[in-house]
Amino acid sequence: MQPINAQIQSAVIQEGVGGVPDVSRPDALKGVDFDLALQVVALLYAPHGVKPSAWAGTGEFESFADKWAASDSCFGFGDATGLTVETPFGDHSAIIRLETEPKHPQLGYGLLATLRLPYSGKNLSTAKDAATLNLNESAGWTDFPLLGCWHSRKIRGDDHELAFSLFIPNALYQPGLATHVTFWFLKRARWARETLYPDTADKTMLEIVKSRA
Repeated sequence: MQPINAQIQSAVIQEGVGGVPDVSRPDALKGVDFDLALQVVALLYAPHGVKPSAWAGTGEFESFADKWAASDSCFGFGDATGLTVETPFGDHSAIIRLETEPKHPQLGYGLLATLRLPYSGKNLSTAKDAATLNLNESAGWTDFPLLGCWHSRKIRGDDHELAFSLFIPNALYQPGLATHVTFWFLKRARWARETLYPDTADKTMLEIVKSRA
């Protein structure tokens, strides 16, 4: 996706900052068509994304809520358009949401999954924590796949929260995938607490936030 995004975004960046994209090619490749791999989004993913989310109305969100979202690990609700659950994070809760209505600018409709941790801070502070979590996930085995990424999410002004986001396009729809994603995010929330605050098992989140201020 990175070479594809570079090609797609070159025109947008040109409009914003000026200049001309470098489209030069080696003499041996002049006149040769671009590899079809650079068209995979336009030819494969985007056509599926024109249709409503493949997860909407399948009953999977309601089924997860009925079976799993009333336990010690999480609680919440689901309907035809999405799922919202909370899971313990210290004395507060981390929030997991699966949504079908947001539209990806390139891929169209699909499934957007987000995990939001219950503390806020300045953008630089949360960005550093996001980088730490991304590095740690990529460097070791966590029992859940690194699909998506941690990032700093703006709340208001310069207040940001630490979040993880994953988008799955319609073309990759599989029955039961939303359930797996939710379980991955439940594990990810517990892992993030242990990674960010390994020595604070007996502290409340309010005490942790104050110590970071």
